[in-house]
Amino acid sequence: MKVREIASSDYDQWLNLWRGYLEFYKSEVSDEITANTWRELNDPKSLITGFVAEVDSKVCGIAHCFLRPSTWHKIGYLYLEDLFVDPKYRGAGVGRALLDKAASFGREIGAERLYWITREDNAQARALYDSFVKGAASGFIQYEYPL
Repeated sequence: MKVREIASSDYDQWLNLWRGYLEFYKSEVSDEITANTWRELNDPKSLITGFVAEVDSKVCGIAHCFLRPSTWHKIGYLYLEDLFVDPKYRGAGVGRALLDKAASFGREIGAERLYWITREDNAQARALYDSFVKGAASGFIQYEYPL
């Protein structure tokens, strides 16, 4: 398995995984948002960084993250906004490899911590996340207020 930064040549495979991710969360975004996300992932000046995991030259997982400034830390916190693994590759270490890559990137840029959210009922991902952080819950609850 190889985990690396996303490249413009990954578009077709990325798009397939992106659509799978949205379907998993029963969500939709416009083609404009998808195109903008892809542009941002391939712009070296963008705040969004993307990684892919490959097995036998097939992109089978994606992760997108960005640095969030903080009033409590000099550099800020790395937020993992999207992580998705092709269902055929789940349980094979792909998700953990993407988490490791995001954490490594966060250390490289000086972020204080890597953080993310998932649905409460996403049992398979939560098992991975609990093992990754060794069950150390933050003790905080996230609230969302639609604007």
